[in-house]
This record gives sequence, structure tokens and C-alpha cells, in this order.
Amino acid sequence: MWKPALIIVSAVAVVAGCWSSAALAAEGRIPVSGCQTISASGSYLLTQDLNTTCTCLTIAADDVNLDLDGHVITMSSGNSNCMGVIGQEHTNITVKNGMIKGGGIGVYFSNYNVPGNYVIEKLVVSGMSYSAINMETGCPGSGECGRAQILDNIIKGGSDPSAAGIKLFKVKTSLIERNSIWNCNTGIILEFSRDSIIRKNSISGMNAHGVMLNGSDSNLVVENAVSNTLQHGIYLIDSSNNTLRGNGANGNQLYGINIHNGQNNNLTYNTAGGNYAGIMVEFNAKQNSIDWNQVSGNSTYGIRFDSTTADNVYSNNRSMGAPISDATCNPTCANRDAGGNEQ
Repeated sequence: MWKPALIIVSAVAVVAGCWSSAALAAEGRIPVSGCQTISASGSYLLTQDLNTTCTCLTIAADDVNLDLDGHVITMSSGNSNCMGVIGQEHTNITVKNGMIKGGGIGVYFSNYNVPGNYVIEKLVVSGMSYSAINMETGCPGSGECGRAQILDNIIKGGSDPSAAGIKLFKVKTSLIERNSIWNCNTGIILEFSRDSIIRKNSISGMNAHGVMLNGSDSNLVVENAVSNTLQHGIYLIDSSNNTLRGNGANGNQLYGINIHNGQNNNLTYNTAGGNYAGIMVEFNAKQNSIDWNQVSGNSTYGIRFDSTTADNVYSNNRSMGAPISDATCNPTCANRDAGGNEQ
């Protein structure tokens, strides 16, 4: 039985190495010993490993704390509709401390009626066909709605290279921190989300991108290590007013960091080496600030502005071994070199 963390309990809480019903009742925790629907609020504890063909645990109540207690949920079907833990139209749910293997999605939450709050932490999720952790929210008339804390998880993709690690749709003020992700399609995806933090994650071996922000504004992406992706380390598409600081985006096949049609993004103190281009700014990206980045050791460009860009400002970047190149210069440039750049 796999254990993600040391759990210390009193001697009376353990009978022959297992939780006793009396001990759980005394703690106010409800035992779960099989795949089922949880239909009442409360604190639940998984008491054994579970094997199933498809979906295992359905949470159909608000205010549920589900502790897998180091146990493993295994799904034999890779259908995208098969989920280890699922909760729809409910809020204040925590899932923690265990392993989920196989299936389409490891943990899935959706909520389109009221703000949803979710915590997913200290899980190992592997072998999924669609995504490890997937959350979709959005309140009527107000856009982004749900909030998640996704902390200290380990995610390993399955045989399907299209599977995502963490995929969030229309969330706000979320925290994605200290997760380790490898061998997925894209490690972390925010779609139409804002005011969230992606911090100190380790992402490697992606079939596409390490971190992707799609239509997502005012997020903070800091101190992540992204390497060995087949496309981009960090990819901002149609996303504005984001801050990227202190990330390492190295050894990716195309670009370390790519700003695609975004405005007012701030890139500082990032490292992007061993890529085709360290930082690429393209497709009408404007008014972005690129300062104090280390973009040496790339094969073709340190920083590259394509001919459609304008009003971007760059300064104090170090780009040894490959140039800083602005395709708008004909002969004057639409982007501004504010000085201090080394190449």
C-alpha cells in the first residue's frame, strides 16, 4: 500500500493495522470501503484499496473532506468518462493523500451554478487518458467563478500523449503549487482564468507545452522549472497582464517562453536556454515588458519579435550565443530596446 505522507495515529485508532469503526466514529470520520456515492457532508476516510472498471467515488454533497489515507484507486477502463473522484455542482470539497491509477480523469470537479471551492493535495495520479486533475467552473453572467488549491501532487501521464496534467477552466484566485508533472501533453493549463498563482511546479517531458495560459489574464507564474517539452516551456496565447518571474524554461524544442497575441505581460528574471528561441513574441503581441532575463545558449534566437509586434520594451537581458532579433526594424523598429541588453 503506497503512502504519500507519514500519518501518526494513536494506538487505539488502529486495530490489526486498520482503522476501527469505533475509532473513526470517535473522530467524526466516516469509513469508505468501496466505490460509492457520498451524499452527505462530512469527513470521510478510505479504508482499503479499490479496483473498479470505471468511475469510483462520486461526491454529491457540499462540505466533504475525503482522505484516501494512502490507498490506491485503480480503474481498468481508459474511457474519458471514467473518473477516480468526481464532484459536480457542489462546493467546499477536499481530496487528499492517496493514489489514483488509470481511467480517463483522476479527479474531476465542475460547478456552473455557485462559486466552488476545492482542495486537491498530496495525490499521485498516473496512467490517465484525458487529464489527471480537471476542473470546470463558471457562474452565470460573471465568467470565472471557481477556486482551487492544487498542492504537492505527483502526476505521470499515461500511454495517450494527449492527456493533460492539471487543466482548469474559468477559475479565479486559485493556487497551483509544488506539483511534479511529467510525460503528459501539457503540464498545467489555465483557460479563461484569472488572478491565480502557478508557483514552484516541476514539469518535464511534455508532448506539447509545460504551462499554457489560454485567454487568461492577471495571473502570476513564478519559480517553475519547465524542461524537455516538444513545443513551448511556457505558452501565453491571447493572455494579458500576467507576470512571469524567476521561471526556468530550458531545453524545450521550440521556445522557452512564447507570448502569442498578448498585451502588458511582464517577464523578469526568467532563464530560458537550450531552446530554439529563449523568448518568442509574436502574432500582434504588444506592450509587453521583458527585462533581466537570462536567455543565453539557445540555438537560433535569444529573444525574437516577429513582424506583427509593436510597443514591446526589453532591457537588461543577457543573450549570449544567439541574438536578440526584431523583425519590425525596417529601418526603424516598432519595439523598443531600453538598453542594458547583452548579446
